[in-house]
Amino acid sequence: MGPRRLYLAALLFLAAALIIPAQDALQESDLSVRISRIQSGGYPNLKVYVSVENKAGEPNLSMVKGNFTVKVDTEDPVDSVRVDPFKYLEEPVHYVFLLSASGLMDGPPLAAQKEGVLAFAEHMRDSDTVSAYLAGDKLNELFSYARSTEIPEDVVRGIEVSESPVKIYDSVVNVARKVEKDKELLTIPPGDRVVFILISDGRDQESRYSLDQTLEVLNRDGIPVYSVGLRTLSSASLTLLNDLSNQSGGFYRFASSPTELDSNLDLLSEQILTAYVLQFKVRGVSADDSFHQLMVQVDNKNQSAQSFRNFLAYKTPFPLWMKIAILIGAVVVILILILLMILGRMRLRKSLGISKRRCPECKRRMKDDWEFCPFCRYLPPKKKRKKSEES
Repeated sequence: MGPRRLYLAALLFLAAALIIPAQDALQESDLSVRISRIQSGGYPNLKVYVSVENKAGEPNLSMVKGNFTVKVDTEDPVDSVRVDPFKYLEEPVHYVFLLSASGLMDGPPLAAQKEGVLAFAEHMRDSDTVSAYLAGDKLNELFSYARSTEIPEDVVRGIEVSESPVKIYDSVVNVARKVEKDKELLTIPPGDRVVFILISDGRDQESRYSLDQTLEVLNRDGIPVYSVGLRTLSSASLTLLNDLSNQSGGFYRFASSPTELDSNLDLLSEQILTAYVLQFKVRGVSADDSFHQLMVQVDNKNQSAQSFRNFLAYKTPFPLWMKIAILIGAVVVILILILLMILGRMRLRKSLGISKRRCPECKRRMKDDWEFCPFCRYLPPKKKRKKSEES
């Protein structure tokens, strides 16, 4: 090979080395996928809430069924997946605000939280509700499950700085357990969607619960935590909010000043309402009361993104086919008992010598050897109903 060919080969190699990273940079998509909730109580049927956004958190509303691929435990993709935009399902959302009233929030940060909750509630749908709690060492409820027209403004505007230590993980766990109890008591329907919105500077004053323990409680009902971090003295502590939101299926936003709180809450509301709801049946993975991994992949043109989340494959004590068999068996047993009762009465009448002979007056059954009807002779005659007068 001559020097000229070697020179050309070197140029081609250099060009390929430059083009391939450029292509990879183009393929590094701006697409982001989040699994915010998995309902597995009716396993093997799953209902999954998925958000598709760009890196800035702006929702992508152009997804259709063909854009989604679903796998469980890296098995073959699920064959049949139903995809519905959440806003078309008319399902309610129960928003739960956790507000921070520590001393560092005094002034504009606390005032922004009050106005933010009231402004957020004004734009809720009629079917949605909002609750509010103060993040502290104990459960501090301001109000719960109020419609947009039922918000107690005096309670919100009356929030004052509290000397109670702010324990973020403890607050989230306490409120999550309160929601769990409310569902057991049917205060809200058990299948309804609940979303936490946490506003804080990220400072946690020695919570009893760790991040993993908090996530375990949240994952029981698939409650994501959407958080807005307000910078007070520094932004170093805001990592806590970022981790809590990302690992619970929510989203984190940073507000460099209290004036940015409203715009961040608007974006979070848009994300929640523009989620996609995937419904499908898992095959090949048995119900064993163990955790399994769900993967949702979204492909859009030359962009691709994946999200992974663990769920519990609940093992029901009686599968559906057994429930149906028991129901059919119960109906058959009832019919047999009714038939046996009828046959028993027929045998009893036959043993008493009662056939199909009836009294011409009272229409009661009589024995064949009776010369008169004892019912008509010894029982008082039936009163005839008066015919209603014609108007």
